[in-house]
Amino acid sequence: MYEAAFCFTFTNKQVTNQIKSGYFLFLATFCWQNKRIFGVVHHPHHRSSANSILLTMATIIKSEERNFSESPNKIDGFKIFTEQSRVMKGVNPKNLNFDIRLLQPQQCSAPYHFHRFSEELFVILSGSCTLRTPNGFDTVSVGDILFFEMGESGAHQLYNHTDAPCTFLDIRTYIGFDVCEYPDSNKLLIAPSFEIFAKDATLNYFEGEEKIPEKWRNEWK
Repeated sequence: MYEAAFCFTFTNKQVTNQIKSGYFLFLATFCWQNKRIFGVVHHPHHRSSANSILLTMATIIKSEERNFSESPNKIDGFKIFTEQSRVMKGVNPKNLNFDIRLLQPQQCSAPYHFHRFSEELFVILSGSCTLRTPNGFDTVSVGDILFFEMGESGAHQLYNHTDAPCTFLDIRTYIGFDVCEYPDSNKLLIAPSFEIFAKDATLNYFEGEEKIPEKWRNEWK
């Protein structure tokens, strides 16, 4: 009952006793109203399915279900494939994003970059490729775990130097927004809007604010 699931099992007598406290009534009501979130199903080990519910919180993506699709709008040298099962199953993480990537020979995973508000971790699942970081270049292969901290020291880029595909699990934290910086091209990307700016196109905080009296008309003295 406790394997890969979060369970509450109620019997009529137990519910009658616990409802007096009000807590379990609130909990049961909340869980039932949010059954699309928790995935409410009947517990298979109880005869009276009306008296018990199993709140499953696990999503399993089988290896045989993998379906890779090329990421759109990529130019040659940066063509990468992303596994689509997570999206097809409706998995929408709030604070931990993850994908399986497939990198073809002579292709890069992405432009050399780092995140200001996100940590990232790669696990090489098959094949081999070259990792670029501020420390230089390293060959990584099956089983290797690559961690990239926030900030410039966590800059990274993968390049498949072999003649066979390389797949890796890409896990990254997410707090609702991020700023991604690209040192090679001096760009900034703002997520989730994906607006891209030149980093050196900076302005003074009060630039363009000199005409404020015109905006206030008669109110400005």
